[in-house]
Amino acid sequence: MARNWALCLGGGEAQLPLILAAKQKGLLVCVVDKNKHCIASPHADKFIKASTYDATPLLSILDSIELPIVTLLARTSGPALYTAAAIDEKLKRFGLSQQLVSLCTIKSRLRDYCEASDIPVPKGTVSDNTNLFPELPVVVRPDYPLSGKKAVTLCTHKHQLKPAVESAKAASADGKADVACFIDGNDISLLAHVRQGSVTPIAWWEEVNQFSNGELKASGLLFPAQITPKIKIQIINAATQFSNSFSNLNYLLAFSFRLDRQQQARLIEVHADLTGDLILDRLLPAATQCEVLPEIVQGLLTDHYPDYTQGQLIPTAIRFDEGETRLLQATDFSELIKQFNNTRESSCDE
Repeated sequence: MARNWALCLGGGEAQLPLILAAKQKGLLVCVVDKNKHCIASPHADKFIKASTYDATPLLSILDSIELPIVTLLARTSGPALYTAAAIDEKLKRFGLSQQLVSLCTIKSRLRDYCEASDIPVPKGTVSDNTNLFPELPVVVRPDYPLSGKKAVTLCTHKHQLKPAVESAKAASADGKADVACFIDGNDISLLAHVRQGSVTPIAWWEEVNQFSNGELKASGLLFPAQITPKIKIQIINAATQFSNSFSNLNYLLAFSFRLDRQQQARLIEVHADLTGDLILDRLLPAATQCEVLPEIVQGLLTDHYPDYTQGQLIPTAIRFDEGETRLLQATDFSELIKQFNNTRESSCDE
C-alpha cells in the first residue's frame, strides 16, 4: 500500500525537528530547499532542489512527480509563506490564503485589517512624514521583516526617528518602515487551532523582550502564561474576530498580544509558521512531558490537536543568552521568575 507524504518547505535547523516528527508518524517526507547539502537532506525520502521563494516552478515540479501529499510543513517566514499558501491552495488542505499570509508578514496590513475589524491594535503609520507619527515613544520596525526582530528600535526622542526609520526600511522587503505607538506591558502569545472561525486554545506563553540602547532584544519565554481567565477570554475574542474572515481556514495560528497596564490586550503579530524560538521544540515538551511535535503533526493529519492549557504543567522558561539558550524549571512560577531574573542579571554581569 502506498504511503502518504508530507511536503516540507526548507531543510534547515528550524525544519529538521518537524521532519523527524513527521517520519515518526509514518509519513514519507519530501524536502524543498535550494541547498542540496542542507542539514535535513539526509533525512529526506525525496529532495527537490528549488527555491522556496518562488511558487510557480515548484508547483510545476510537484505536478510532474504526483506525490500523494497529505500535509504541508511550513515552518518558514516571509516570501516562503506565500509559497506555502500557493501550494495549499492546490492541495486544498488547510485553507491558507495569500491574504492571510500578508497579514502575518506585513505589519501595516495587519494594523489596517484590525482597525477595520474593531480589533484592538497599537496605533501607527508607514508614512515617512514624521508629523504623522504617533506621539513618542514609538517603536520603529520593518513593515515586511525578513529576519526576526532585526532593525526594531524604540525611539524616545525625535532625533532618533530618522536613523531608525532608515534602518527599518533597509531591512524590509517592501522598503517601508512601520512606526507604532509604544505600549509598555507584557507580551502574551496564544497558539490555537482555528477552524471555520472558531478558535481553540492549544497553549499560552509569555515572551520576555527588552530594549537595550533602543534595540529590541528577545530575552526569553515563560510557560504557562500567568494571566487571568478574563484576559484569556479577551484574547480569544480578538483572535476569533481576526479569524472570522477566513471561513475556510483549518490550521494553527499563533497570536501575539501586548497587554498594557490597564489589562487591555492589543494584537501585535499573527504567525502561520508553526512557531519558532524553540516553543514547540523545547519549551512545551519540557513543561508538559509530552512529545509535542509528533502530536502537532498528528493534529495536522487528523484535525485533533493536543491541549497544553491544563493538566500537570511544570513552570518552565527558556532564557536567551549570548550564543546559547538555557532551560529553567521550578516547582512554582514565582521561583521560576527568580531563576529567570537571576540568570539575566548574571549574564549582564558577565
